[in-house]
Amino acid sequence: MLISYCLPWDLYILHWKVLLSELDLELDQRKNIKVDQKQSTNRQKVFAAGDSVSGATLVVNAIASGRKVAKEIDIFLRKRIK
Repeated sequence: MLISYCLPWDLYILHWKVLLSELDLELDQRKNIKVDQKQSTNRQKVFAAGDSVSGATLVVNAIASGRKVAKEIDIFLRKRIK
């Protein structure tokens, strides 16, 4: 049985801010998560993509970002297995 939960926006935003502060992720000037070319954050083993990196944008951009970060995570994990 699939159960989905819907959080009120204010609770979701609060949760997001707590998560960001606990992870101590570096943010850019627009308060988005700062990443390098491999979608890595300033924290080791933490990647970010989509609206959390670029801000609100087109869905196709978010999909492309998700694919890019998936590729980078795959490369990262394959290197660790060798």
